[in-house]
Amino acid sequence: MSWGFVCLCAAASAATVYSTSALSSALLAGFRHQLDRLSAAAQARVVFGVVLLPLVLGAAVMTAALAPYLGWIIDHCTVTHEVHAHPHLCHAHVMQLPTWTLIALGLVLLLRLVVRAARVSWSGVTMFTTERSLVRLCRGAERDGTRVLPFEYPQAFVVGALRPRLFVTRGLLSEEHREHLQPVLLHERAHLRRHDPLRRLVASLALAFHLPGVAGWLERTLGRAHEMAADAEAARELGNPERVAQALVTLTRAQRHVPLAALAFGGSDVEARVATLLDRRPRFDHPGTLALVAGALLLVALVARSAGAVHHGVEIVLGLLGG
Repeated sequence: MSWGFVCLCAAASAATVYSTSALSSALLAGFRHQLDRLSAAAQARVVFGVVLLPLVLGAAVMTAALAPYLGWIIDHCTVTHEVHAHPHLCHAHVMQLPTWTLIALGLVLLLRLVVRAARVSWSGVTMFTTERSLVRLCRGAERDGTRVLPFEYPQAFVVGALRPRLFVTRGLLSEEHREHLQPVLLHERAHLRRHDPLRRLVASLALAFHLPGVAGWLERTLGRAHEMAADAEAARELGNPERVAQALVTLTRAQRHVPLAALAFGGSDVEARVATLLDRRPRFDHPGTLALVAGALLLVALVARSAGAVHHGVEIVLGLLGG
């Protein structure tokens, strides 16, 4: 495997994932009104699916594009006996050296992958050290399986990804905030049941395959959807959305410093979350997780079924991008 071939593969991967990122994000933004008709949990599923789409589709397309190289299908050039001027992704041809345009395109993707991996690794270290420090601060103080921090301001948050823990401050347990305690705990426990910290971690890695501006927008959109889904679960269990909204506003006003690695109750998109909680319009809880997984598998199957055409198409795109 030559250096030029690796550059071509990197450029092809970048072209695939970034075009998928641009198209999927444009569709998500264009259908925003339809998305607002869904439940908060359904919105979170859809946005999470969009976050993963470039990674899934990129892997499927590149596997199909490299099918002749892997010996899975016969190269189209061998079948038609035609000579093509575009770059080739198969071992039956002399590899055409990539142009500087293709090299730069591949390097952008590789650089973003390295930066994102470093960022996620640092977040993991920060999360681990933060959790250990908070556990030491609690000094064994627990209430109903929740660790109690010796701070007087009212707050609750979840820290950790694989085995997240719920922390509350002593201020939240005070008589002054007793009416807010239950909605806050229901919200944070909803994060635990939904595995939102782990989903955020997976999404953070997958966002490396999105365009820079799109990645930031999707990260914020997914975070807001997760918070709204936890709000909705708390309101449903409590049977009183107004009480959850009141707790959200009150704790946001009283909020102090919250660890960067934590999923805290208040402080993010409060106005939109309160409006959603008080909106009584019926919402649809579709598509479900199984439907989204089935759609992804169908997409991968279609790409695999058209491996020859995908291989040829990727080579043509590389030729156009390389000038």
